[in-house]
Amino acid sequence: MCYDNVFKIRDKNECFNTAESYRGTNDPKTCYCSSFAIDYFWGDIWGGGNGPYTDDSNICQAAVHVGAITKDGGNVTIIPTTGCDSYLGVTKNEITSKGAEVAWPGSYYFEGQQSSCNKQNQSSLFNKNMMAGVYFAIDAWKSFFLKK
Repeated sequence: MCYDNVFKIRDKNECFNTAESYRGTNDPKTCYCSSFAIDYFWGDIWGGGNGPYTDDSNICQAAVHVGAITKDGGNVTIIPTTGCDSYLGVTKNEITSKGAEVAWPGSYYFEGQQSSCNKQNQSSLFNKNMMAGVYFAIDAWKSFFLKK
């Protein structure tokens, strides 16, 4: 047992707030999310819309978001994995995750959840970047050839 920053005794099997300490591994980790942790250890969650969460996302909030547990708590199994190029945010189970169109070095997903990065979201990011390149090329062409 150890004490956390609000002087509640924390069980050794209780989930960390985030999965950043697991970055670089892919071994499943099972831990317990208490209702106390769900209610009081709020943190942002990124992704989970159609794939994994960033590894700095709050584990217990993400577990409720994805439907792995209810707000009453329970055991969850997370699997750390490599990061994605983008993350899709969505509202599920009364919790809204944030989306991000930037790469992040680490991710995790819950046992039974889709484990791969959201290819559709990544391709839409690619399309946005490609179109920006096309517009830049057209503007450069106009300024070069249409000089007066």
